[in-house]
Amino acid sequence: MEHRILEQRGASFMKEKSTSSIVTALLLIGLITVAFSIPLFSIPSVQSESTLPPSLQLLGGGIRFAAREGNSALFVNFKDNYLTHHLTDGVNWTWFPESEMDRITVPVTYTLEQLGFSVTLAADIPDNLTLYDVVILGAYYAIEPRHEPLIRDYINNGGGVVLLFGTQMYFGGYCKDLWPGRLGLDDLTPVQEWFGARYFVNSGGLAYATIDNPLNTSLANGDLVYSALGSNSISAITSMHTDSKIFARWEMGSTFAFNHQYGLGRMYYQATFDDVNQAPPPPTNTWSVTITTTPASSGSTSPSGTISVNGRLSVTAVPNTGYQFDYWVFDSVNYGNSNPIIISEQGNETSHTLTAVFSQMVEPPPPPPPPAYARVSVVNPQTGDHYFVFYDNSTSAGAHFNASIWVSNVTDLYSYQIYLTIDDSMLNITRVWIPTRYAQWVFYGKTAFSTPQVLSDEDTDGYVEAVLFGESILGNGQPRFDGTGLLALIEFEITRAPIVGTNLFSVLDITKSEPYETFLLDSGAYEISCTMTNGQYAFYDPPPLIGDLTYDGKVDIKDLAIAAKAFGSYPGQAGWNAMADINKDNTIGIIDLAMIAKNYGKQLL
Repeated sequence: MEHRILEQRGASFMKEKSTSSIVTALLLIGLITVAFSIPLFSIPSVQSESTLPPSLQLLGGGIRFAAREGNSALFVNFKDNYLTHHLTDGVNWTWFPESEMDRITVPVTYTLEQLGFSVTLAADIPDNLTLYDVVILGAYYAIEPRHEPLIRDYINNGGGVVLLFGTQMYFGGYCKDLWPGRLGLDDLTPVQEWFGARYFVNSGGLAYATIDNPLNTSLANGDLVYSALGSNSISAITSMHTDSKIFARWEMGSTFAFNHQYGLGRMYYQATFDDVNQAPPPPTNTWSVTITTTPASSGSTSPSGTISVNGRLSVTAVPNTGYQFDYWVFDSVNYGNSNPIIISEQGNETSHTLTAVFSQMVEPPPPPPPPAYARVSVVNPQTGDHYFVFYDNSTSAGAHFNASIWVSNVTDLYSYQIYLTIDDSMLNITRVWIPTRYAQWVFYGKTAFSTPQVLSDEDTDGYVEAVLFGESILGNGQPRFDGTGLLALIEFEITRAPIVGTNLFSVLDITKSEPYETFLLDSGAYEISCTMTNGQYAFYDPPPLIGDLTYDGKVDIKDLAIAAKAFGSYPGQAGWNAMADINKDNTIGIIDLAMIAKNYGKQLL
């Protein structure tokens, strides 16, 4: 591994760089268009942490958190990665200009110097990380799936890791371009255990602190941390682990910065950051608001009463015992149930009202008993359900998508066989992966045997309509698998688009019994009783029917039940279901239910 030690040069290091204004370029990564800001930098004299822009204050706090009391930092950065690889094995990798690589590197190295760290700049991840108190990963191409166990063990044994931008996606698959989302790598399942979240998404606009003094900085709840006005393609994270702590959110609800503890170590993530001299403009308007609660004695708010506000306002609702918070009413308009709520800056010298509405709690029914049998399911890795839905205004023939095969509630799993069929007049099976590098694979860490993968084209039309494959543990000395785990990933090609006025439907079918079948075997070679759930593929020509959450071409009680189950939730909260957010306001509320009810009984012809 090539690396160099960054000398402690303070302002002299920074003055080697030229001054400029705010970033004019975005680094594109992701499923469709994912980006993070690459801020141009201007050159300050040595300054205290409090004079850094809020995004770098927060980054400094996250680095301190990850490093604990240590002061040795390894920064794996894009510039050194480029210098090491672009003329050799990386000649065909997707690079962006060297000047933009400097714009990513300088704010991080400068912040580390201000914090008193001894910094090593590196092109690649070394095999031995124990020399460092914290490892900062900012170079996409330095990261490959083989590094996932190394980073996981490093954190588990007490190390600290800081991940920037979209670096976490590259642990899930081999990728040397800026679009890992095309490979499904925005699903962070391979790293979620130690990373602390499940999905990478796009966001943008404004990002705000969510608590007072996050990571021991001087920032306050509601302070503007980063501005990306006019862009909705910046890095962000959703589906947070319950133990992850969020310090800043994008105004659309996704996470800008958070930390997570795993084993003995610590992880910190931040979506992006400013130039060392870039600070958000101060709010200009002063306005007042009277904050109340209803009904009486049901709860309180912080702050409360009539207050004067400069800029944005953050208010938290706190229910009393026996009550639950329902929603906010701002100037007689239902503002949803985000808690805390962020009210945007209002007109200068205007007056407003904000009411927190509570209700008495009702004991929920007991959870249903666990299923009696194991289940094998075809799951969409993008949505977590069994539906694979496409529309001809955004998808065309030739596009590819992946399906994952999962088993749940299984005991003593020793072997499995999967036999999946499709309608090859509209789909083609192109590849099968056994996810041996994923910790979620049922036989991860065990010695296993793979059968040949048989791709069948019985009608010789050039398209594969069935696939057969299997896996088995070898020997009796290895532990069997119990619980829920991943069996395989299968890639499909869309070979035909619907003609005008028609729709295409197919079943990703694992329930066939002839000529082969899907089954599970225990260590005694006896078949394990299990139920199976097929995948449902749909390619629609007309626009989607509003309220059809099950994608079965009609709106009925099933769709209302899905929305009702998610009622009151928002992104990052347990129960959140993006499909039920009909009006796309990041809250499942009465408007969403009303829009579904309006189409109740309708169906696509």
